[in-house]
Amino acid sequence: IALVMSGASVSGIARSFAKLKFIATAISLNFLFVPIYAWLLSFNMSMGYPEVYAWLMLYFVTPCIGWYLISTELAGVV
Repeated sequence: IALVMSGASVSGIARSFAKLKFIATAISLNFLFVPIYAWLLSFNMSMGYPEVYAWLMLYFVTPCIGWYLISTELAGVV
């Protein structure tokens, strides 16, 4: 369904996997750089409060709807 709605061709998707430098850069940024940077920021900004640290980590590494749902659940709002 996603292929039909996006208008992408299967051959175009297959060609995109041949660009290994781009894929390696994207994977390293998403799974190495961002979590390390998020940890450093959260650790420095949490001021010794583990709840703030956990919230900041979730805020930095999850998509916006994810951190919103997790934060409200942890706060007992929902």
